[in-house]
Amino acid sequence: MNAYEELNPSAFEIYFGGRQFKAGLAAYQKCAERFFSGIGLRLEQIGKAVDRNDTREILHLAHQLKGSVRMLGGASLGDLCESLEENTEKFTQDEKKDILNQINLKINKFKLELAAFSSTLN
Repeated sequence: MNAYEELNPSAFEIYFGGRQFKAGLAAYQKCAERFFSGIGLRLEQIGKAVDRNDTREILHLAHQLKGSVRMLGGASLGDLCESLEENTEKFTQDEKKDILNQINLKINKFKLELAAFSSTLN
């Protein structure tokens, strides 16, 4: 049973080899640190791209965010990023903003869960 709503801890096992693999543990923690340090700017950039209706930039940023969150265990959050990425040319401006709002809500929960999970790895 998964104790988290947004975080799937099995991603740690799948992508980083689990607790027994010290290099994977260090890599996961480094990725989490980079995620925390850059997520505010990344969301701001996506928001500005949505405001400008800059399809190319939205595609690029949503793709990057999708990969980052999925690698760290954020499957449902990654799905939202994928939806924005794959549908940004079809979505209205309001639909893009709605998806971005959903991403922002899930990001906050994901950050808390990622911090809690990361603290169990030490």
